[in-house]
Amino acid sequence: MSTKTTIKRVALVTVAALGFGMLSTGVAQAAVSTYTASASLSTTSMTIVSSSTGTDAAGKFYVDVTGGGAAADDTTAAYQGLFSGESISVTVVTSPDSYTASTAGKADNLDLTFQALKMTASGSTAADSTGASTFSAVGSALTGATFQIPTTGTANQSTDDYASNNMTPTANDTTGLDKRYWIAVYANDDDVIDAGTYTIRVRVYTADNTFIDNTMKLVFVSSIANAGATLTLASSGNHYEGEALTYATGRYVSATLKDANGGRVVNGDTTTDGLEGQIVALNSVYMTGGSVVGQTLYPHDTGVAGEDHIAPASTAYPVYAANRQAGDGVY
Repeated sequence: MSTKTTIKRVALVTVAALGFGMLSTGVAQAAVSTYTASASLSTTSMTIVSSSTGTDAAGKFYVDVTGGGAAADDTTAAYQGLFSGESISVTVVTSPDSYTASTAGKADNLDLTFQALKMTASGSTAADSTGASTFSAVGSALTGATFQIPTTGTANQSTDDYASNNMTPTANDTTGLDKRYWIAVYANDDDVIDAGTYTIRVRVYTADNTFIDNTMKLVFVSSIANAGATLTLASSGNHYEGEALTYATGRYVSATLKDANGGRVVNGDTTTDGLEGQIVALNSVYMTGGSVVGQTLYPHDTGVAGEDHIAPASTAYPVYAANRQAGDGVY
């Protein structure tokens, strides 16, 4: 990975005037962003649960990019997302059966298909990240070889049809930044299901003439029983039998679902549908006396405050938080 830090340089300039020496100092201003300095993935591993193949059995992940300038520089569209001449590529590095070419009966590199997606709303309105047609497909899907965003050519910020809002507003960026690139991946051949682990490389080619690499593991399973999933439970406060339970500060029960590699477990779902389609259903109850089934609990991962998460203390960003946390694997 290549990163660069803008350093304020103090320039000492000696000026001779009228026979006297004059010494002046000046501090250069922090440079604005001109290239992508860092990139991160939504997860380093994803297990997709579906016995089917095709666009109705996809998983979704994203790439977030960040420019190399000061934070204050990134409040305008000119410093969001990929810069002119930049692109993102996705390449299958290894397949379960180690076949790079199409091979009958084997889970090979050409058995996966990738599709760029754009979230149609910004996250500022309730349910922006859920529901049918939450995403739109951008460019062409690609099977095999190396998938690229943009699917032809390189980026141009003024006409970036691929970037979605990151749904993470700050004091500088009160409506978030269009710097998130969503990608759907699905199996196009039954050989992939229950075959094992793929590794893909997500590479950002920067305007600084470098590239930034991240890798992700992908597993496709026919049943949650084959996912190797783990649940981590947490609770806070006192809980009493028969009492209603909400998700509130100091009093909650949560469960975090991870796959065998510590990443996401998602249901395969239609590429353009919202994040709630990826939610894996959980069954949960209180156990009394160690082995007696007691009160039923209702796990939620829908992004609703008081059910799925605690609303932010700031009144400015609760809707963004709700959209961001829908389908995030924390119930």
